[in-house]
Amino acid sequence: MKKIRNLLSELVLPFLLVWFFTTILVDIIVIPNVFRTLNDVHQAGKIGMVVFHKFNFFEIFFSLMILIGQLSKTCRKRGEIILSAALFILSLVYTFVMTPAITGITLKINQTNIADPLYAELQSNHAFYHNLYRNFDSTKLLVLLIFIIATLILKLRNTKEESV
Repeated sequence: MKKIRNLLSELVLPFLLVWFFTTILVDIIVIPNVFRTLNDVHQAGKIGMVVFHKFNFFEIFFSLMILIGQLSKTCRKRGEIILSAALFILSLVYTFVMTPAITGITLKINQTNIADPLYAELQSNHAFYHNLYRNFDSTKLLVLLIFIIATLILKLRNTKEESV
């Protein structure tokens, strides 16, 4: 059991790194290129929604593994557990609130006539959720980066202490 706990706690940094870099890959490289490549913004939007929907489940996995890894550590740090739990909750919000809201509003926008007053309201709601998602994602990247740096610093300190 102790070996499994050690393994899970050692996997925290790799999961943090993979999550950080895959988020950058999706947000900064993949999705912008989809919108640049396709002439039809509605088609690009559909692809973006599918990509984010699928990626959200990877985020749940990453966040759950990080949380389990933090809880498996023999000397737990309260801040690391709080950050891990916050990242897990955020991944659930992305998956079950934000992405479905954006997808649902987008589908309604595509079915609504531009002259209909509902269209402007839907566009406003879409912009709200899209900006909120982007702000959450920026915050997530910042938290992941801080978490990665803190984990590396702790690992370096522990390595120094063990070698002395």
